[in-house]
Amino acid sequence: NRNYVFTFISQMFALLLAVGALKLAAITFDGYSFGLYNIVRRVITLLNYPLLIGLGISIPIFVAKGRNNHQIVAPYISTALIFWFLSTLLLLLINIFAGKNLAYFLFNEDKPEFTLPLILCFSSLYLYTILYAVYRGEQHFGAANLFQIIASGIIPILAILVSGQSVFSFLYYMGGFWLLADIFVLINIYKKNYIEILQFSKFNATAREILRFGLPRVPGEFALFGLMSFPLFYIANYGSFEKAGYVAVGFTLVQLVASFFEFAGTLLLPKTTIMVVDGDFVKLQYVVKKMMLYAIAGSVGISAFMYINLQWILNLLDKSKFLDGIGEIKVVIFCIPFYIIYIILRNPIDAIDSRPYNTYNLVVCFIIQMGILVFGHFVFNFTTIYIMSVAFPLMFLGVFTIIRWHFILKKRKL
Repeated sequence: NRNYVFTFISQMFALLLAVGALKLAAITFDGYSFGLYNIVRRVITLLNYPLLIGLGISIPIFVAKGRNNHQIVAPYISTALIFWFLSTLLLLLINIFAGKNLAYFLFNEDKPEFTLPLILCFSSLYLYTILYAVYRGEQHFGAANLFQIIASGIIPILAILVSGQSVFSFLYYMGGFWLLADIFVLINIYKKNYIEILQFSKFNATAREILRFGLPRVPGEFALFGLMSFPLFYIANYGSFEKAGYVAVGFTLVQLVASFFEFAGTLLLPKTTIMVVDGDFVKLQYVVKKMMLYAIAGSVGISAFMYINLQWILNLLDKSKFLDGIGEIKVVIFCIPFYIIYIILRNPIDAIDSRPYNTYNLVVCFIIQMGILVFGHFVFNFTTIYIMSVAFPLMFLGVFTIIRWHFILKKRKL
């Protein structure tokens, strides 16, 4: 299938650009600023997870179900854009009336100057998520791949290059560049008649449908963010920003490998949605099983290569910054195959059943992680707490996701 090949190549290119951005950030920023750089990028994600209300999942499903009929899909896209506007407005109002409190909540220290560029990045990322989801839903993978390469690969590199070694400036540039790319794509989608002015009754009905699907998935999105970020925040709080930078590199490597397999999710969500609508569950099971086997084999191979050659990889980034963090990074790399299992199965699970099964798994794993971080110091030392808080939840996530998928298939007697 041509879409698989082109999407795979695009993901590879985006992966190389993301590695390049990480390398550039490592050599551009000093130790403290590099740790701060990784923290603020995760803070942007933290803001998006709850306020996105699952639009990254629901919009591709609703668009795919609408089979690109603009009369059917336009209300969903227009409603999502209204949510984007209201979420941005909400954060701006919070910044005006309680900016210092917001900064302390996000950074655990007084950095009010960062809130405005963070809101710009949040708004741009929120809009990108909606627009990218539209392309996925209509299975316009060429445009989706190009948009992803520009937004997640090229723009961060450009922002670092013009930042003048300032994380503050980097945020403004990245948010601004992101917004320009979003506007260009928004115009393209508008020309397809995918955006319309909604009467309140229509907005109310569509918003209810989106929220009914998306709201139960918000705790899961937040839990996923926690699994990838709370150990980092824990180290930043009880250790240092420099040490947090080591851990951030480990999670960044996980996300880079995950992006390598995200092409499967990009293709699977709209395709599995159509298979579900058509009632072709046997084909769905076959496609997912085949993709899973490839993904597990590939992720184990990549993880083994990274684990064995980690020092060489860190040399490529900046050996002097990361040599002391090899142990922390290896722990994260060990968990990659378990996370990839979740990456592959989460979209078919969401497409085949409206109930938020992924959220159940993620919340349980997040509770396990928080239990280790909060109560671990009564039994374990600092390093052991970190290792357990990363390894156990991600391993359980992979196992729980496989069990959940087989449970769903068994319900449908497959």
